[in-house]
Amino acid sequence: MEKGTDGDIYLNDIGQGFRFRPGIFDAAISVSVLQWLFVAAKKDHNPFKRLQKFFQSLYTCLAAGARAVKNLEYKQ
Repeated sequence: MEKGTDGDIYLNDIGQGFRFRPGIFDAAISVSVLQWLFVAAKKDHNPFKRLQKFFQSLYTCLAAGARAVKNLEYKQ
């Protein structure tokens, strides 16, 4: 994180979900993040469960009618 950054900063492992109030966001944007949920960086990381937790918490914190834009890089 850069010094002098304006605004609030929230640092979290998205594979553990996030704890924002339900329906708080009108939109969410994810750039080059989702592919890292497929990587098991620790023994106890289960990619399927991490993806499931991410999408469940994303759905919960989005307001009714909100939009989410995500991209996924795929490399073989």
